[in-house]
Amino acid sequence: MFSGSVEVEGGQTAPENLRIGLTPLDAGNAGPPPEAKVEKDGTFSISGILPGRWRLEVGSANGYLKSLSVGGQEVSAFA
Repeated sequence: MFSGSVEVEGGQTAPENLRIGLTPLDAGNAGPPPEAKVEKDGTFSISGILPGRWRLEVGSANGYLKSLSVGGQEVSAFA
């Protein structure tokens, strides 16, 4: 399971209007990519993730991913 939380700055997009998705980087992961809707409190949880390498995607009508941290440590976009 992959879970976390999202913070939105600027008030233009409410957290519950965001979707978090994983796109496989390995050709062996077939089927629909795992995704989750962000809850009002900013939390999300994705289950049923197969082992492999994944790209995290945050979907929003107007916005971008400013930063990402795992376990309190900032993660590079190229890590």
